[in-house]
Amino acid sequence: ARRQRQMCIRDSTYDDGCNSGNGTYHFDDKGLLHVGDLSETRVMCDSATMDNANELKSLLRAKPAVYQADGGFALGSQGKAIEFLAE
Repeated sequence: ARRQRQMCIRDSTYDDGCNSGNGTYHFDDKGLLHVGDLSETRVMCDSATMDNANELKSLLRAKPAVYQADGGFALGSQGKAIEFLAE
């Protein structure tokens, strides 16, 4: 089953539905996203929300490619992808 992920990204801050934080990022000449160390709150959430948040952070650390998608964008790396829709 496909799980819904909600995340808000503005500038270099984020809210992954459980914790909020910030970090640095840049794109290399291949278009891959490089995310620096993330500073975040440490709120305990239900396990499904925590799993989604951890999957997102794992993908961000994997230097994902960025793709345009209908109504938003997607990040993909190592056979995994997360799609983000514009609000």
